[in-house]
Amino acid sequence: MDPVTLAILAGSAVAGGVGGSLEASAAAKNNVAAIRASMTQAQQDANEARARNEVMRGYQERQAGWLNDNQGSFTGGLAPFLPDGQGAAMTSAADTRGSAISRAIDSAGPSNIAFRADAPSVAVDAANSSIADAFGRVHAQGRRTAGAGAYGDVWGGNSRTISGTARRVGTTNAISQGNIKLLPSEQDLVGFQQQPPVMQTAPVQAPWYAGALKALGSIGGSYAGSRMGGSGAPAPAKVRG
Repeated sequence: MDPVTLAILAGSAVAGGVGGSLEASAAAKNNVAAIRASMTQAQQDANEARARNEVMRGYQERQAGWLNDNQGSFTGGLAPFLPDGQGAAMTSAADTRGSAISRAIDSAGPSNIAFRADAPSVAVDAANSSIADAFGRVHAQGRRTAGAGAYGDVWGGNSRTISGTARRVGTTNAISQGNIKLLPSEQDLVGFQQQPPVMQTAPVQAPWYAGALKALGSIGGSYAGSRMGGSGAPAPAKVRG
């Protein structure tokens, strides 16, 4: 191989190698940047998922608290309707009415009835006995009236208990439903806070001369190959006449 061909071949190899190396280096840097961006995005996605779950956990705790409140309201509202509770309510209502009626009767009792000073004692005693009997009958009637009226009092108390319990449960439910409607927006807010823009670096470009070096190496190699093929071919034999 002549020195010129050898020099062309060596130069072509060096030029092609340098050009390819420059392009490979640029591609490797771009791959590293892409991997880093993917890792950053994956970390942000994980942070967003954790933040959303924390919001959900808080909502679940509040919902559980309101559920407990409703259960307490229902249990407390149900207690007066148990058999013992209704019997106690009837007794209390009858006692309250009976006491009021007795006070009204006693306010006009025998002590307020005066007799003449010269009235015969026999007449006074007979009158007092009759008055006492009359007031006794009135008190008995008052107790019966109180017992009958106690049904209405207990009924009214039951109605107030039912409506009060329904109002408390309904109010708690309204608060619960209103709160749960805010969940998607609050999750979106914390999710957005966990997703700052991922910095995208500009792609690394190989130097403009990298392609030129590769092309030059390819051309030089082809040329050196043609020279080697031309100088190494056997000479044609001469034909004798």
